[in-house]
Amino acid sequence: VKDSSTTYSLGLRQVFSGAAKDTLETLREILDDIDAVQLKLGREAVSSKIVMQIKNTMSDRHAAEKAFNELLHDFRADILPIIAENWSNMTDEEKEQLTRMNNFFCGLHFLVGLADSAEEALKQWEAQCLGELVTSSGTQRLVRTACKAFHHRGSQQSGCSASFRTYLRRHGIYRIPLAAFIGNRFNILFYDAAGVHYLKDHMIEYIESVHGHQANRLLQAVLDDLKQSVYISGCRALGLVDKAVTGPLWRKLEESNISVLDMSTYYTEMKAKFDLWSIDSHAFAEGTAYITNDIPIHKDDVWTALVASNDVTDTLTVEALQILFNSFSITTQRLLIDHLPGGIYSSYDNDLYEEVASVPTTNVSPERDFAMLDRLMREKPNATVIALESIILYSHNKTSNWLDQKGSEEKETLLEAARSLAPVMRKKFKERREVIEARSAAAIQKKKEEIQRKQLQAVKEKEILTKEIEKLHLWTCQADITNGLAQLSRKSDKLQALKLQIKFRDKVLNQTHSDKSLFRFSHKGKQHTVDHLTKNLCELIGDTGAPSLFEQVPPSLEMIMIQPELLIGQQIKHRFEVDKRLVWYDGRVTELDKDTGLFEVIYGENEVCHFNLLEDLENGDLQVI
Repeated sequence: VKDSSTTYSLGLRQVFSGAAKDTLETLREILDDIDAVQLKLGREAVSSKIVMQIKNTMSDRHAAEKAFNELLHDFRADILPIIAENWSNMTDEEKEQLTRMNNFFCGLHFLVGLADSAEEALKQWEAQCLGELVTSSGTQRLVRTACKAFHHRGSQQSGCSASFRTYLRRHGIYRIPLAAFIGNRFNILFYDAAGVHYLKDHMIEYIESVHGHQANRLLQAVLDDLKQSVYISGCRALGLVDKAVTGPLWRKLEESNISVLDMSTYYTEMKAKFDLWSIDSHAFAEGTAYITNDIPIHKDDVWTALVASNDVTDTLTVEALQILFNSFSITTQRLLIDHLPGGIYSSYDNDLYEEVASVPTTNVSPERDFAMLDRLMREKPNATVIALESIILYSHNKTSNWLDQKGSEEKETLLEAARSLAPVMRKKFKERREVIEARSAAAIQKKKEEIQRKQLQAVKEKEILTKEIEKLHLWTCQADITNGLAQLSRKSDKLQALKLQIKFRDKVLNQTHSDKSLFRFSHKGKQHTVDHLTKNLCELIGDTGAPSLFEQVPPSLEMIMIQPELLIGQQIKHRFEVDKRLVWYDGRVTELDKDTGLFEVIYGENEVCHFNLLEDLENGDLQVI
């Protein structure tokens, strides 16, 4: 229907995976079930007509959803010549217009994208302000922990929502502008940040006066963050964004008389404002700059607190806002490119406007279905998927109202058809569930076999590398590298030798390094040169930023007994009896003669000896250092 405020759900099914082909297969199953009902009522199948009417899709642009849109387009294109009237008489332009599908980005998921970019932007900004490495945004941590402590759906063990509410009432505050993160996804970060900034002074006073030194770890963590001006400035910046950007945008998206194409104008204006405010956010921080003039701002006590001048946070808030808007501009360009100047929906004709008249601005309808599914699965953990689907579709599609509009005879016919089809549908559901379980079991077995295959392949690779390294010897210093390369005349042999040394350290010795690129042999499709690989190997051998490989992970006695070649390149202490007393000598193992089992050891600078080191190792006369 062209009334975009009316939406219906076709079905809600379990799928084998989130892959596009499985999603399409599930859609076809739902359409087959609809046809079964139609045939039971003596009517013609309608699945093809439903597919024909699908002209528009909306998603969050996930890779799997992009692939699904392509498969759906191809599936639809295959059946159109069969079901479309006068297809053979249509012009190529008419066929293309009928086959074409429009894919839109959900406006609410744009809010999620802004929240994600805000987290990353604030993390970088906080690192600069605090002069230390920041792994996650302290501002976001403060918002989440404050809600956990003071919201009634927060922590039941460590929170104090009831006591804090009583405290606020005594100070004339009867509404806590916070929402639980659980159950809320869109705009929650910005909305709660505004509430935290508004209540910050009350939170500090409450924790210090009511709990004092007995405050639990959650409250103490909230208190510590509340006293950090950088985090408070971050909350103020996010709160201003909620009041003047994301909140008004959400209200605009919910207007029933606005088309998804009409949003192109707002998105374009928003992008321009983001670019402007990324350079100078003073007017925005003062509350005199708006995202657009026709979207109202809720100017309540929270707004008043956000725009009030503050000597401590004014400068930091402007900095945070400018960094946020710069990140928002990039996110907007990436997610809403189709609606921005030059995009496919930036300009349109009346035909396209009519074609997308039924498209809502957001995907809130299916999101509500999934929210209801999540709640039902918690409340009715033993319910089958088919039962949950029935409850959700009956509620969403308002089946009761639809039945009440039917005459008594038609209503009885519909109910009788439902009763007779119920066992058939349950049987189909059971069969499909068994198929999914069988496919899941097969997938698990395939993964196990793949892991076993890779493990066996890794063992074989280590065996091959070990045999090859015995011929060339393990290079453990720059002198070894120089001497080893000098014995090779061809460039290809030198490359092969260097790759072998690096791969042996990576695959057999399991050496680690902060720079993982040292173990690679190419970059962007271009093979490394001999000099490049030599430099990488030298870096792996002489890592100045950490102890050497052999200081980190010396091979154990058991490992050496199984693989004697692990002694090659090791620094050792060797004990000998000299003049009836035991003396330890430092040495380095350089070679192993497989035929005799004797190792070549260099003591001091150039004294070379050969010993059966395994016996000395077992007797305790040898130590690997």
